Amino acid sequence: MGFTKYNLSESQLVKIARLCVQEQGNIDGCKAEASLMANLLETSPSRQRKYGTDADGLYNWVRNGGWFSRAAYWMDYGSASAKAISAVQDVLVNGNRTLPQYVDEHDCIIPDIISISTGNKSNKADYIKGKTVIKNRYGSTYTFYCFPAPGCDPFGYTAEAYEYVKRHGGEVEPEPEEPDERVEVITALPEIGRGCEGDAVSVWQVIAGVNIDGDFGPATQAATIKFQTAHGLKGDGIVGAKTWAEGLKSIN
Repeated sequence: MGFTKYNLSESQLVKIARLCVQEQGNIDGCKAEASLMANLLETSPSRQRKYGTDADGLYNWVRNGGWFSRAAYWMDYGSASAKAISAVQDVLVNGNRTLPQYVDEHDCIIPDIISISTGNKSNKADYIKGKTVIKNRYGSTYTFYCFPAPGCDPFGYTAEAYEYVKRHGGEVEPEPEEPDERVEVITALPEIGRGCEGDAVSVWQVIAGVNIDGDFGPATQAATIKFQTAHGLKGDGIVGAKTWAEGLKSIN
């Protein structure tokens, strides 16, 4: 999609770049921060009504909206290299955003993030794109998208921003599909064959259509071979992962 291009004055650009440096530090982080600034304005009708949708609106929202910590101070007294200014210019003035429009959150891991759903919040390897749910101390819950660069905060998206962009015809990556419950069942079901006993055998006997006694005897073995042959599997009479998968499909 084509992103909005903001005709910022030189002074506005420099001041926004200073805040981006304060927030993320490195060049890729500055690009992500600038992208997020625009995203936050563009996915919030209330912010657009209050601040406007042009360059002045973006500048005033960033400076006075209260989302960025001590924004006015860092914009006036911070520093930004020529590279950082150029990077922010490329994102906001040229429209070359580095994050999807729906990415609208980031936090310092310490102290802002309370928990993540996929492990230890302090271990970056535990953050999984599109799956990790992050909760912060400000009451926000959002889904992890990326670390723009080493040393950067985790960036993510709220359900509200994702749905807003999707509803208004913007480009969104599909939400990850929920894992097939059959896969979880298969990993819990052991390989079974002639001579095995127990609950797993009883489950298979239901699928195979034989007497349910929990004992994998000759009748169950014969029914298993028949089932495997009918479903294009090796007729060895052993119920492994592939046979379980076909069997569970047949009763879905």
